[in-house]
Amino acid sequence: MATWKKVIVSGSDAALNQLNVSSNQQITSLSSTTFLTGSFTGSFTGDGSGLTGLVSTLSVTGSTGSGSVNLLTQGLTITGTANEVETSVSGQTVTIGLPNDITLSGDLTIAGDLTVAGTASFQNQTSLVIADRFILLASGSTSLTDGGFIINSGGNTGSAFYLESTSTGTYGRFAVAGDANASASVLTANEFAVTAKQDAGVPSGNPTWGGPTNGFGNIYVDSSTGDIYIYS
Repeated sequence: MATWKKVIVSGSDAALNQLNVSSNQQITSLSSTTFLTGSFTGSFTGDGSGLTGLVSTLSVTGSTGSGSVNLLTQGLTITGTANEVETSVSGQTVTIGLPNDITLSGDLTIAGDLTVAGTASFQNQTSLVIADRFILLASGSTSLTDGGFIINSGGNTGSAFYLESTSTGTYGRFAVAGDANASASVLTANEFAVTAKQDAGVPSGNPTWGGPTNGFGNIYVDSSTGDIYIYS
């Protein structure tokens, strides 16, 4: 049965008898039974005096010039120039040129209204300005139904962000789906969006979004203590 379970994060109190990650990593309350062995990658702190086999020199190459950086004693500097896309290297400095303006020709200005009888297609459209604060979708529906928007990836099919209305409680739950066709009336969720509720005290009852059957993964934050809970 799904319940709210406390999530251990930075600043939380956790009481664990033992933590094992595979067979070569173990953390307990005793130093004699705590060990970490094997080969490791990632970030470390300290002077590295106990580490061997480290690569301390980074080679950098640009469209012009090359150089190297000693990761222990030198810093890497990246600067930019205007109106170009190119890189150059000198010592420990990589220069990347990026354009700061683009000029387009063939602009069209319409003083009056524009009426499109067929399908309007827009390329390289950077912004859509809508004065309305809220947009109503599925305006012909009289009950909870699937609805949202699809980002086309070809053939009127793409990735959808929408409200999943099936087996997701009274208000549904927002979800994502791949290969969604714009002509579909219902979709099958691949994954669900996580919502977070903030209130004082330990959580009780089911999540608003998803309900008891499909509310898994939603978060609750106890505003009086900062404790975090996940519904699973």
